[in-house]
Amino acid sequence: MNAITSKLGAWLLGALFLGTSACGSNNLNNGTIDAEFAPYVERFQQMAMNSNVAVSMNSLSVIFGQPSGARQNAVCLTHTLSFEKKILIRTSTWEEMDELAREALIFHELGHCLLGRPHTSAVDAHGIPLSMMSPWTMSSSTYSARREDYLSELFHRQY
Repeated sequence: MNAITSKLGAWLLGALFLGTSACGSNNLNNGTIDAEFAPYVERFQQMAMNSNVAVSMNSLSVIFGQPSGARQNAVCLTHTLSFEKKILIRTSTWEEMDELAREALIFHELGHCLLGRPHTSAVDAHGIPLSMMSPWTMSSSTYSARREDYLSELFHRQY
């Protein structure tokens, strides 16, 4: 019984540490939104409100970091005990992106963290993603051409 109690205590201590660590510059509802990402997060929140979709910004952090996968540009991490939601954006990826690609990336990750959206591989007859929740990074031209459709689908889940 002591070994189990000891392991449980160590796990809880680790969970407490994970639930309280973050970095960045702007604090928002117990989370941290790096100033670089704040306009995109605010735009997402406004679009959600305009779509009559409730989103909780509590404990949301959006910061520069290194996703664990070598091919990942960003990742949404959720902590079930503290309800913390953290988005890590790879700095080198962000620096190479234009405005539309940045919006698509942030909105995609916020779709995971705030809307609970999983990836969907649905494509049209030409192989173009039907949802911005596609597991593949979308080009700015594809996003731009279908932005309104992608945003409508994001907030009203069709795929």
